[in-house]
Amino acid sequence: MVLKAQQIDVSHYYQLHNLHQGPAMVLASRDVSASVKMTQNTHFENKLWVLESAGNGYYFLKNEALGSEGYLHVLKDNYDHLFCSEKKEQSNYKWKFEEADLGLKFSNKYFGDKIVLDCDPERTGENIFFVENSLAWGQYWFLVKTLKLPFAISSIRVYDLSNNLILDEYVFSASSAIMTALETKGSVTLNKSLTSEISLEGPYTVVIEYIKNDTLHVKKFYSGNTLTVADF
Repeated sequence: MVLKAQQIDVSHYYQLHNLHQGPAMVLASRDVSASVKMTQNTHFENKLWVLESAGNGYYFLKNEALGSEGYLHVLKDNYDHLFCSEKKEQSNYKWKFEEADLGLKFSNKYFGDKIVLDCDPERTGENIFFVENSLAWGQYWFLVKTLKLPFAISSIRVYDLSNNLILDEYVFSASSAIMTALETKGSVTLNKSLTSEISLEGPYTVVIEYIKNDTLHVKKFYSGNTLTVADF
């Protein structure tokens, strides 16, 4: 569920998507020593954020995987990187989401409302920066309410009827679409069009490897099937 600014509920988990990146990339933090990136290639909890009220419409953003050391902030002398650390009652730790035509504008109290977080279309991960508020697509963000799944998907493979591995070019996009639907809606139907850029003419099979209770599991699904969280 994509939220408007006034619908933020601090009792839920969220993922942060960008209009330029779509569901293929989300804001994530792997380690307190590394900068925050746009990626899907990390553990599920590293992509989850909890919002805590900081007063006057601002929020602290805490990364679920990093816990008490996972509070998002920007360095006052380095505008092009975000980091996580222990919570501090400082302006550069406080964030605001304001509604705009195509999404939410994502700003930091240290810079004020005229400077917002931007993300360019390149899927390098190292592409988050602060700029003046404008109509650029990379300045529109989405808060997506997310389920905390009891398992972690490690890989997804798609095969045709002859058991040939397909979607080599778009396998990352297909994986992201399936994972995002499970995380945000709790279910996904394996239709002809997995994403806006993927259309499969014939029947196909999806093999999903996932980890639950520290054990690796493998399950096979077929085109037309509806996958739910209960299947894992």
